[in-house]
Amino acid sequence: MNARAAQTQGKRAWALGWLSGITVVALFAGFTLFSRLGALDGLRPADLAALRFLPSGLVLLPVLLSKGLRGLGLLKALALAVFGGLGFALLAYRGFELAPAAHGAVFLHGMLPFFGTLIGAMLLLERPRAGRILGALLILTGVIMLGWDGTRELDGNVVLGDLSLLGASLCWSVYGALAQRFQVGAIAAASIVAPFALLLYLPPYVLFLDPQLHAVPVPTLLGQLIFQGLLIGVLSLVAYTTAVSLLGATRTALTTAAVPGVTVLGGILLLGEIPTAVAWAGLGTTTLGMLVSFLPQRPNKGPRTRGTAGSTPPAASGTAAARVER
Repeated sequence: MNARAAQTQGKRAWALGWLSGITVVALFAGFTLFSRLGALDGLRPADLAALRFLPSGLVLLPVLLSKGLRGLGLLKALALAVFGGLGFALLAYRGFELAPAAHGAVFLHGMLPFFGTLIGAMLLLERPRAGRILGALLILTGVIMLGWDGTRELDGNVVLGDLSLLGASLCWSVYGALAQRFQVGAIAAASIVAPFALLLYLPPYVLFLDPQLHAVPVPTLLGQLIFQGLLIGVLSLVAYTTAVSLLGATRTALTTAAVPGVTVLGGILLLGEIPTAVAWAGLGTTTLGMLVSFLPQRPNKGPRTRGTAGSTPPAASGTAAARVER
């Protein structure tokens, strides 16, 4: 390959990497907006979870049957499915049902670096650098501001929604740390999480949770089925993995700091949910904390490493493991 061809190929890879990064931001923000819109349209958390697990589980089931558990063992596979599939999705959808999109942007997406630092220290015995500690404190400050904004009107439903979103963020961070500890790649993790989540969720959903999908308008049902099950469950995984491979984990993580802002703007335009001044301040503080958490730090000694455990945002099952292969 001559120099000109190599340069052209490099430019194409750079463009594809950034296109993938932009796609990730759009999908992660869309996850909050579409889930909140589905809740406002009458879709219960149980029904949204079914729409998420059914398509992605069926699409990735052949991969699981072909590749198996890849040496993980049943208990480890179940742990990934419980935290990265069932726990994350059910808590997130419950939160979106009760809290505005702006709260989802902060309590779910914004808290990931904070929980990632905490879980990384506990499960992976990582020693967080100063930038990550400062970023985590800024994020916590922003979350407290937004939490105070939601409680000053004594709205118990919003508080419950915020707690559910925090639980979802915690589940995703635990999942990311487990995926890194188990040394499982993105596609391998997704091919385990999605089918296992479907198999664990579908029987109790059908038998005990009174499915209401038949009462949902067909356009709404198809839209959520495609977005939750295919775009979020599969495409966001591919997009994030591509961005990490072409841009690097740190640069890709930096792009995700735009997710809370994009989510709030989408909430204003699509849902008519306008944040208060306190909520804007909390959002800005959280976004700043995300940027500080993700900024690379040049070490004084030793090799430079890229990526941090549990610091990547949610949406596609398996995305948190892409650093390992993220």
